[in-house]
Amino acid sequence: MASLSDEEKDTLLFKVHQVLSETPYACSSLVQLTNGTTNFVFRGELAKPIFDEATGNTTSTVIVKHSLEHAALNKNLAIDASRALYEASMLDALNNLSSEISCIKAPRLHLFIQETNILVLEDFPATIDLKCLFVSPNANGILTLPLAVSIGYDIGSWLRSFHDWSMSSRSRLKYMGDNHPMRNLKYAITYDAYLKVLENHFPDLLESYRPLLEQVRNAATKEFEKISNDQDEDQSWGLIHGDFWTGNILVSYDLSSPDMQLPNSVKLSVIDWEFAQFGHRVYDIGQMIGDIYERGHFNEAEGAIPAIEGFIKGYGGLDNYDFAFRVAIHAGVHLIGWYTRRAPTAPLGFPLERVTDAMRKGRDWILKGWLKDREYFKSTPLALLFKDEEVQTSHKVHLNIIKLHAIFAMASMSRIDTPELLGSDSSARSIMLDVLPVELRLKIYEFAYTDLISELSDNLFGVFSLYDFLYDYTRSSLESHVGKTGLTALLYTCRKVHDEALEVLYGQAEFVLNIMGDDDINDEERTEFRFSERSRLLEFTKSLKVNLEPLSDATNARFVNRINRFLEMINYGANVRSLKIRITGPNLRDPESLNQILLALSELRTTGSRIDGYLGEVTEELLSTDSLDLFLDKINGINMGRGQHALEPNHYDGEDDDGY
Repeated sequence: MASLSDEEKDTLLFKVHQVLSETPYACSSLVQLTNGTTNFVFRGELAKPIFDEATGNTTSTVIVKHSLEHAALNKNLAIDASRALYEASMLDALNNLSSEISCIKAPRLHLFIQETNILVLEDFPATIDLKCLFVSPNANGILTLPLAVSIGYDIGSWLRSFHDWSMSSRSRLKYMGDNHPMRNLKYAITYDAYLKVLENHFPDLLESYRPLLEQVRNAATKEFEKISNDQDEDQSWGLIHGDFWTGNILVSYDLSSPDMQLPNSVKLSVIDWEFAQFGHRVYDIGQMIGDIYERGHFNEAEGAIPAIEGFIKGYGGLDNYDFAFRVAIHAGVHLIGWYTRRAPTAPLGFPLERVTDAMRKGRDWILKGWLKDREYFKSTPLALLFKDEEVQTSHKVHLNIIKLHAIFAMASMSRIDTPELLGSDSSARSIMLDVLPVELRLKIYEFAYTDLISELSDNLFGVFSLYDFLYDYTRSSLESHVGKTGLTALLYTCRKVHDEALEVLYGQAEFVLNIMGDDDINDEERTEFRFSERSRLLEFTKSLKVNLEPLSDATNARFVNRINRFLEMINYGANVRSLKIRITGPNLRDPESLNQILLALSELRTTGSRIDGYLGEVTEELLSTDSLDLFLDKINGINMGRGQHALEPNHYDGEDDDGY
């Protein structure tokens, strides 16, 4: 491998300086970056910073790429310099890509000088490419499972957006052509290389598998001869990135920040578009999966497999199983290609046994993909590619599931105690969901609670008691119900999730509210506080059971006052779907006490939902069932309350409450 001499490098640098000096992007300094393989890449300090009206920012540094008729690292490796034109064309076209993933983008093209194949691009300072992050000594401390899943997901989701855009824009992008020089190079280092690697360096892995592996290569050879104006092309074909691996994903975040684990603090950039070409979507998908797997296999990066799973879920539903098998094949090809991407004369850098295992894994992915062996892949890191088709076809469902998994994973790392959650401190932040629009966050909560509530075997445990939010007498009642269901696990993630998810929970679960009498004449002040602070979300409740338990005739006025406050909180029942009221008054002696209670309840107004009434431990002399039916007629409307007989269930004290 022959690199440029120092004299040749100086000449090239002087030439780039001279060309840029005649443009607004004249640079006072150019520092060559080490990550350029096919192109010479520099970071330029602008002699005169430029104010960008589009962003409102001042640009002081840029990235400068210069393409020659050979690779930057090997002047004996000829590569068509037209790759610069393809990159410039792609970056210009990408300005029209409106991705839903706001934390990931491609660099903006500031300037392209075609005569000298020089591009001036947006700079992303303070970044590291994802490959370097995976192989860094402290990778496992930085790329925690939730963060790896989130990064993988965002990359996959962005790639899906890009592919959908490029496939739908084929007619407008045809002017760019197929980029045959880079297609030929891609073929040479993938499908034309893996058999040679096995044959020359790992013959034991080839043995009887050669015929099938040759079939795969021959099929790929025909595919790479396909051109974009073929009449039989389908939606899986179009412009692809062409070199979609972790080295071309820049990660930007502050390692010193305490918020570094928050996904919305991580910004990603997709760079190096000179390989953009006409191709099949699986080439991008399989390359990224194979490359991330390499990081786990060779560098023991614990976040590799979670990142793969996040990437697959982020990309979303595949067309069919044949598509998934093709992804697996290309991932295997890329994995074997590790051997040729390293410096040919350099030592392996890893134990031969580990390298051999990677080659074997790549071979098996190719073979099993070609043979369409779905059972084999179910126990591999590629398992999510082969889920049932009804799961695979819903991209939006994948979005909900992976984000919800990440929420619970992060919740286990950053749990916030309930008192602090319910307090006034607003410093706690949402950990995973800030990247999603609010309507999608609410839908995720809805899915979570629907599953939890529907799986409960006993209706009693599907009840969320509001007792504690009003009175502090029975802490155990809250714990006994909610602790057995897990309904509150999501609420403890962080304050923002708590506030949003609680509204959804109030809309789906059935709540029990106990309004009790009290001899304490000073209780009214505390009641005012409890209703205003702890019951503010009662207005969102859709299904409600209310136990009215007056203590005595002497305290009935204060008890009625509590009923009035409760009615205000639920907007007099205007939003409820189901409201059941039980009146229990074993200590009442004066019929007027119950008349006052019914008079207060007569303010209830529903919009089509019937209010059911029940009596418990109330004598016929105080309130007859006929009187209760007449009262229900009044608040429900004639003929709506009739037929609902007043019942006398057991006191609501546990699992033998069959009638309520």
